[in-house]
Amino acid sequence: MKPEEGGKMRLIHTHYIFMTLILFAVLLLCILLHMSLMHPVRRHIPLDNITPDLKQLLHQSSAQVLKNRKSDNHVDDFTPRASSSSLSFNRKNYFNETVNHLAMLELSHDIEISVKPKGNEIETSLTLSQEQIVSDKSSNWELQRSGNAHCTPQKNIVFLKTHKCATSTVQNIIFRHGEKHQLRFVLPKSERDHRFSLKKPFNRIEVLTEEDDTESFNIFANHAIFNQREIEAIMPVESIYISILRDPVSMYESIFAYMRLDLRFSPDEGKHLVSMEEFLDSAPHFYQNWKEVYSGQYSRNPMLYDFGLRPELMDNKTEIISLISMIDKQFDLIMIADYFEESLIMLKHLLCLELSDITYLTFNVRSEDSVRDINTSLSKKIRAWNWGDVLLYNHFNKTFHEKLKLFDQEKMKMEITELRKLNTRLKETCVSDVAVDMESIWHPEGIQIEGFRLKKDQQDESGFCKKVTRAEKVYTDILKLRQLLY
Repeated sequence: MKPEEGGKMRLIHTHYIFMTLILFAVLLLCILLHMSLMHPVRRHIPLDNITPDLKQLLHQSSAQVLKNRKSDNHVDDFTPRASSSSLSFNRKNYFNETVNHLAMLELSHDIEISVKPKGNEIETSLTLSQEQIVSDKSSNWELQRSGNAHCTPQKNIVFLKTHKCATSTVQNIIFRHGEKHQLRFVLPKSERDHRFSLKKPFNRIEVLTEEDDTESFNIFANHAIFNQREIEAIMPVESIYISILRDPVSMYESIFAYMRLDLRFSPDEGKHLVSMEEFLDSAPHFYQNWKEVYSGQYSRNPMLYDFGLRPELMDNKTEIISLISMIDKQFDLIMIADYFEESLIMLKHLLCLELSDITYLTFNVRSEDSVRDINTSLSKKIRAWNWGDVLLYNHFNKTFHEKLKLFDQEKMKMEITELRKLNTRLKETCVSDVAVDMESIWHPEGIQIEGFRLKKDQQDESGFCKKVTRAEKVYTDILKLRQLLY
């Protein structure tokens, strides 16, 4: 063989080997890519080693995904981008528990996040770059401001104020938070009302605004019938959604008295008042023949009604289950009034507040002679008539306690103890005595509501004592005036 031919053969051979290696590399890359989709790499990331900015991004992104969701069967892809971060996931229902861990609960647990096809669904995915992993474990990110500056107080909040569930107390906390940070409130247009319509779902035309007003809102916290589309139209996409529920038996006893259903269902304009026992024994008759639409709205499943269930659907189990599912996806925290202190600690962590921000005095409480004991027989009748509210409460009471178990129990006990001390100090500093307030607190005729008399040296309108004891109606009027002036 001539030398020239030998050189050509070697060149061809080398080229063949080179092309073979390229094809092999491409094939290997395809295999690895396929495997990454079908069998993702799973990583355990200590949550206290993730930077604060990423955790904030996680929470905001989960809210954005929820707003982007078109329907229950639609998978949304959302990939926020920021320096040193990459995050992608689909619907909030797959990300909900992860976000709850990050936003409210004990953050020392490891978390496993991955992408994995599952039928026509896609599970959550999270990618972290090296810059997002903090090597110093002493910089634990906990959603509280006391002792660290790792989180920012949430400023966009939707609080659905359910009836007779300790919501006036929570509302006062949120009002104070909004004032402290000079936030903008969604307030009723009516000059004489501190509530939006309770006869129909919320509509943005009810909101107090100037004619050429283009400024966005931050806080939605007055009574309204929940309307997801209308609220989303005026509130920022990253808003935190919060509400509170109460055991249906004690709640129904309270609302029956508070709404004066005994008078509203009276067959002779109040000469004969309908007792709760009499009403429940013939509830379908009363419910179908109410004289006044308002009375029917809160005489059955009042908590579901506040969440937007129409009165004619109170027996429709499919609609009720669908509504509960919507609430589960839409709301970041459903508190439980029967575990009020624990609920407030969770709220504190979710909104990044200080303990002093959630100190409180209990609002809108009936005087003792207005409250009645409920025996076992009456309790069963209440639950049977309000079985929809029972389903609602049981679902979120269960999810609440699941979150509670994941919270650092010692930390919870410590913060509750400290909160009680602050509340005791608050009452000693501010309150002269407790008395029936028939002027500043809205109340139905014949129902006595307790209020607080301030000490003489704590009467300053801008002082903390005045704010923490300010009734909803008075507080709303002050916010309206302030918002229109400034």
